[in-house]
Amino acid sequence: MRHMKIIGLAIAALAVVALLAASAGRPQPRLVVLIIIDTLRADHLGCYGHDAIETPHLDQLAREGTLYAQAITAAPVTLPSVTSIMTGAYPVQHGIRDNGAYQLGDAWCTVGERFAEAGYRTGAFVSAGVLGREHRLDQGFEVYDDDFGAPFTIYDPVIDALDVARQGIERRANDTVDQALAWALDHRGEDLFLCLHLFDPHLPRDPPPAFRRAYAHNLYDGEIAFTDSEIGRLLAGLRVAWSPREMLTVVVGDHGEGLGDHEEELHGFLLFDELVRVPLILHGRGIRSGQRVAEVVRTIDIAPTICAIAGLTTPDDCVGHLLPGVSPAGGNELAYMPAGGSFGRVAYLETLRPRLSHNWCEQRGLRTERWKLVTGPDPELYDLVADPGERHNLAVRLPQVRDSLCSLMDAVGLAARSRDAHAAGRVAMSPEQEERLRSLGYVTRSGSAPAANTESAVAEEDSVALWGFSREARGVTLGLPSPRETLPAYNRRLAARSHLRVGMAALSRDDLDAAEAALHKAASIDPQFADPHLRFAEVCSRRGDAAGALRVLEAALAAGLASPEIYERLAALRRGAREFSAVEAAMQEASRRVTSPVQRVSAR
Repeated sequence: MRHMKIIGLAIAALAVVALLAASAGRPQPRLVVLIIIDTLRADHLGCYGHDAIETPHLDQLAREGTLYAQAITAAPVTLPSVTSIMTGAYPVQHGIRDNGAYQLGDAWCTVGERFAEAGYRTGAFVSAGVLGREHRLDQGFEVYDDDFGAPFTIYDPVIDALDVARQGIERRANDTVDQALAWALDHRGEDLFLCLHLFDPHLPRDPPPAFRRAYAHNLYDGEIAFTDSEIGRLLAGLRVAWSPREMLTVVVGDHGEGLGDHEEELHGFLLFDELVRVPLILHGRGIRSGQRVAEVVRTIDIAPTICAIAGLTTPDDCVGHLLPGVSPAGGNELAYMPAGGSFGRVAYLETLRPRLSHNWCEQRGLRTERWKLVTGPDPELYDLVADPGERHNLAVRLPQVRDSLCSLMDAVGLAARSRDAHAAGRVAMSPEQEERLRSLGYVTRSGSAPAANTESAVAEEDSVALWGFSREARGVTLGLPSPRETLPAYNRRLAARSHLRVGMAALSRDDLDAAEAALHKAASIDPQFADPHLRFAEVCSRRGDAAGALRVLEAALAAGLASPEIYERLAALRRGAREFSAVEAAMQEASRRVTSPVQRVSAR
């Protein structure tokens, strides 16, 4: 048996030598372009079967290159996901477990550093503050353009009235492409590694007018179609200076978007495929044309693959593997990959976002070609062949499969950590930085909040813990709620808050009829949201109807919506009505509520 094993290893070694020898004479790409599109579901591109959209440039890349039908991200959150793309490592290794106050440790080697070491000029151009240089993804890039100083164009007048906070935190694809293309063409004739991050499919849904008209029924698709057009413009501009035979282009999503397929409208909280399955397309040097790969691959496989194609050494501590259907250049080291055994290639999943932003239970999971496992308060198991929509939880019916996948999930996570792990650093976030993240739709808590439900709960030295928390502090142990149970109320609050903001904008214009309509909508969506009642009372007061304002607030109290603000407003109205005993009672209750506030659903 031992002799057979030696013979098998010898045959495998000869195969690798033959592969490397065959490719040794092939010229390496002179221009490597990595395009990361934020919040992009795989099933919303034409080349992935979405007939309701036109994405001609990405579709052409897929036709002429290789499309990966089941590419899985490491986490449905931007900063951890992009960090995994740039390092080929899982969050459990690099320690960046959410957006916000995390910083990539200096011990890490990024794909940018590998290209810089090989003599490539390196430039990265990002489109949102969530990837600002303070998070240290600039390692290896001589240019890391995160300048959002140019005015941010807003097309929708409603968003224009509401979203002025977006200035200085985001830029549109056309602006990012302009900067990236100008830099690249300044270095024509040189070897370049160019990385772009395009943010447009992320909220708010506000595509340029032509795309708004074409996709009025689906503004998310409109943002994607606009992004596709800008990618086409970028590639056309680059091909002026580089032959397509000299180029390697990689397009990938960082994560998807819920769009209500399950309980989640946005992203970050659940691990269903609409959130973790992303497009991945490779085109150009070393890539087979017209190839569609059905095998499960991971976004951590991108870094070792593009290094292999360029003949570079794989980044240190990378656990990704060479993507199938790719021809590497000679002399590189192929990356380590934890084996999935009979399950084939596997993708390890996690999201700590529910815990760190809302004190809900964190989630981990595993994705194979057939199975999806999600662990949390209640384990979930889906047969993706029979049930691609992930509607039928088989965890109770198939305990052996469930338990085998649980063991494999832990084994893959521990194997990655044993490869190596370097704790993340911390970014001391100012209130202004936290507000910028909130305006992008991300909740981040400061270190002054209770440790049990904040980012500070994952201490720097524990940022590479498999679960992110000690055994006694895990969400399952503490009995924290499942995100699937709490998201419906959260979504209602998000929707109601949007209508509230429309109503407040109308109030600022003194358009009382529009304000009343928007506030009624907010209250009908989320009857337990107190703020619309307060603003509607203001509408009544502006109309000179003090009695109507009193009725609105008293009805809110009767519905259980007690808050300090409601009592303070009642006191002011009753003072105007010279009901002084009622004023004193209302002020006392407001003071009591300030020191012992009513718990309300957070949807910041």
